[in-house]
Amino acid sequence: MGFLSKITKTVTKSIINKSNKEDKHANQSTNRPNAGDGLMPLEPAGSSTKPKKSRNLALPINHGNSWTAEEERKIKSRYDGGASIADIANAHGRTSNAIADRLIKLGYKGIQSPR
Repeated sequence: MGFLSKITKTVTKSIINKSNKEDKHANQSTNRPNAGDGLMPLEPAGSSTKPKKSRNLALPINHGNSWTAEEERKIKSRYDGGASIADIANAHGRTSNAIADRLIKLGYKGIQSPR
């Protein structure tokens, strides 16, 4: 074997060994099992397999927003004028429960919360 052949063989071995070490390290750092070892991959710390809750798109536009004095005045006026709780809720972008609870908080008696 000539001098050039020995160098080529040595360099090739070095490249293959380095590549194998990098592949092994990559599998460890990403928690991927080696093919055929029968192990399940591990989840990274702090990750969760549970799906995240998404906002219910059916909620009214003002759901969770603070009540303003002006909005309270309007719902009292509409309720005193004979509007139903459902109609008031639709007009204000709130749930019927929110309207009923707010009217009760504002001092109205005999209102049944739709819950």
